[in-house]
Amino acid sequence: MTDTAAEREGRVSGVAAGWINTQGLPDGIDQVLVVDDEDGAIERAVAKAGATVRPWRRRALDNRKASPWPAEGTADLAILRLPRDWAAFALQVDAARSRLAPGGRLWVVGANDEGIKSAPGRLSRELGPVEVETLWIKARCRVLEARIPATAPAPRGALAAWREEVRLDLPEVGERSLVSYPGLFAHGHLDEGSALLLSALLGPGAPAVPAGARVLDLGCGAGALSVALAARQPQARLVLADVDAVAVAAARENLPDATVLLGDSWGAVELGARFNLVLSNPPLHRGQAEDHRVLEALVQQGPLRLVQGGRMVIVSWRTATVGKLLTAAFGKAELLAEDRRFEVWQARAR
Repeated sequence: MTDTAAEREGRVSGVAAGWINTQGLPDGIDQVLVVDDEDGAIERAVAKAGATVRPWRRRALDNRKASPWPAEGTADLAILRLPRDWAAFALQVDAARSRLAPGGRLWVVGANDEGIKSAPGRLSRELGPVEVETLWIKARCRVLEARIPATAPAPRGALAAWREEVRLDLPEVGERSLVSYPGLFAHGHLDEGSALLLSALLGPGAPAVPAGARVLDLGCGAGALSVALAARQPQARLVLADVDAVAVAAARENLPDATVLLGDSWGAVELGARFNLVLSNPPLHRGQAEDHRVLEALVQQGPLRLVQGGRMVIVSWRTATVGKLLTAAFGKAELLAEDRRFEVWQARAR
């Protein structure tokens, strides 16, 4: 049976916490940087073992505190939850190293089907030749330990050092330069779904977004959708929101005049705020597990978050049944565009 997102996180963090509860922490470990421990099991085990927990979360899941880079301070050990892709892994290893004391240790925890067996090779890419020990294997998960070699290159040490400018060809707008960071969704290119949404939203025959319209880009990433919309309607009042603090940092650079919020779906947005237009290419995964809760919450609250006649426009996989969800919430939905993988749907508030 495939894990739900919560079950997967509980399994992986439970293995790491079980190792700490069984074996304790190595001698001399006092300060521990714990990276992206969603359910808190690792943090609790570290505290029980007598060390000080210094959490760093990139994502504000459940609207918890998050930041694009760990807070100042030195740690003796960093415990890093393996992220979804290797670009994010490289950035987060660098961030963890920037807070490790000389001779500090790095643990990486993850599941076999997430690629944890490949992590030693990836660490060698970032650190040079490094010995990686497998501390524990259980429940198809592993806890790995790397000792940072004295010969390792110095960490970049700040998010700004990972900043990249990418050129994107935005439908109906043309090429634009955007700031992005490794590990962001569709880093370095415009994904197929967003391209289809922009073609439907801004293409011939589409209703113009009026001047002064209040527009919400929910799950904005680096802000490509809003950059395109602002190019066509510079007088729109843009609000962007994302759960990833690194994405929010990029979006603030790309749209300095917009309001950019960090938080989990609607929880990032002021209660009672209403919009003329809500755009979204919502995530359908949480880590490796498929998870439609963001999409479902987005649609369910839609009628309460739009002004009368306001529109919600969503792109998603054809298999995500967005049309049915919108019809159930709004009473009616319209298919604006489709290709072999994606559909763009629209619903209006009555």
